[in-house]
Amino acid sequence: MQDGSYQAQSNLKFLLVLKDPCHELADAHPKDIPPMLPKILNLIRMIWVNSEFYNTKERLTGILRKVSALFHLNNPANNNNNNEKICVAQT
Repeated sequence: MQDGSYQAQSNLKFLLVLKDPCHELADAHPKDIPPMLPKILNLIRMIWVNSEFYNTKERLTGILRKVSALFHLNNPANNNNNNEKICVAQT
């Protein structure tokens, strides 16, 4: 039980660094997205390098999929205010 709690705390610590950039990305106009991507990709790289649990291909794929889903949120017809859920949900 303690191992699971430690893993959850560690994952949350690393995933929270994406919270603000993901909100900014979800709220951005499409023309403003390209300059935001290097920061987000560097944060994902930092997670990959430093996280004890988010350093697998499967976990990184999940993070990248969730970030790419934010592009879909830029369409007002699809915006249902799930930015935070998409960004910090565990895979």
